Amino acid sequence: MNKDIFFWTALIFVLLSGYLGYKKRKAEAIFTAGIAGGLALAFGLYERIPWIISFLFGFIATVTFEWYRKR
Repeated sequence: MNKDIFFWTALIFVLLSGYLGYKKRKAEAIFTAGIAGGLALAFGLYERIPWIISFLFGFIATVTFEWYRKR
């Protein structure tokens, strides 16, 4: 898998999360922010650890943060 794919898809999900937050769709905005966070961490740690592990850690951390922030 190419490292650039993580960057561009993370950027798309950041924009999508912002749009969903603007439309007051909390659950969808939190979920897409989690995907963006997972992809961003997978991009940043691409050569250090397997991308699926860094994606899952970033996804869980971002969803937890966003859920506490928006509840």
